Amino acid sequence: MKRPVCGHCGKAYGQRWTEDTRLLVPVDEPIPPYRGNAQLLKESYLGVTPSKETIKKMQCEKAEFMRDYYQSQIDAAPDRPMQIIHRKTWDGETWCGGYDPFCTMRCALDFATKAYKIGVRVK
Repeated sequence: MKRPVCGHCGKAYGQRWTEDTRLLVPVDEPIPPYRGNAQLLKESYLGVTPSKETIKKMQCEKAEFMRDYYQSQIDAAPDRPMQIIHRKTWDGETWCGGYDPFCTMRCALDFATKAYKIGVRVK
C-alpha cells in the first residue's frame, strides 16, 4: 500500500506502523536471522543480561537491606548470560498519523472553510 496522500494539498503524510520485539539469545550462540513475513527495518544489539552467578556476586557486595531485591533478581535471571536483540518490523501496508484524509489539522480546516464558502452544507 502506498503512503496516504492529503485530500487537500496532495502531500504524502503518515508514518509506518512498526512493531518492536526483543529476542534473547544465549551468548555462545549466533543470532538467528529474521524469518517473519514483515519487513525488517532495524536490528540492533542492546547488550547482555547478567546470569544468576553475576547477580549473586553483586548481592555479596551490597548492604543487607538489598538482599530481598537481589533475591527476586536472582529468581528471574536466566541460568546463563543472554544477548538482547531489538528488532523493528513493518507489515508493508499500515500507516498511522495525520488527520485522515488530511495531513494536518490546518489542511482539514482550510478544506472545510473553502467548502463552506462555496455553499457545501451538512444536513
